[in-house]
This record gives sequence, C-alpha cells and structure tokens, in this order.
Amino acid sequence: MAEIVKYDTAWGENCNSSKSFAVKLKNIGHEPKDFRVCLEKAHGGWGCFTNLNTAPGEIYPNGWGFMVCDGTGRYKWWERKTGTHRPFGNP
Repeated sequence: MAEIVKYDTAWGENCNSSKSFAVKLKNIGHEPKDFRVCLEKAHGGWGCFTNLNTAPGEIYPNGWGFMVCDGTGRYKWWERKTGTHRPFGNP
C-alpha cells in the first residue's frame, strides 16, 4: 500500500505563468519515507525532485517548490522506506 500520497496540486503558482504546475505529497504512513516525484513538461521532458526522510504526517514541500514552468498536469512518484537506498523509478 502506498504511504506517500498526493496532498495538493496547483497551476500558476510559479514562474509568473499560468502554465506552471506544482505538486505536494504527504507521508500517511507510520515510518519515514524517501520519495521521488516527476512532473511532465509540455515539451515532453520531466522535472524530477527527491525528498529523503519524510516524517510520518509530513507534507512536502512546504511551498510550491516541486514545480515545472510549462506543465501538462501529469506526474508520477516512487517511494521507499528511508535508509533502504533502493533505486527510484524513472518516468
């Protein structure tokens, strides 16, 4: 069962552009988690961000820092138990 879940998304919060897209994730589990999230860019590439040791109940990032300036609204994420060092996936 996934313990890192989507908390919120937003359009237009960055880059002075209504096309910017951002996401926040939350650890709903009972132990720290690492995660990687990738947001699709309009030209087909991906912007990827990693957060390590996300505490139970923590929402990350605090602001809209996981973002792309020209997003499609599509995103993917991978999680792992903190300390396992298992490789994350790629979009």
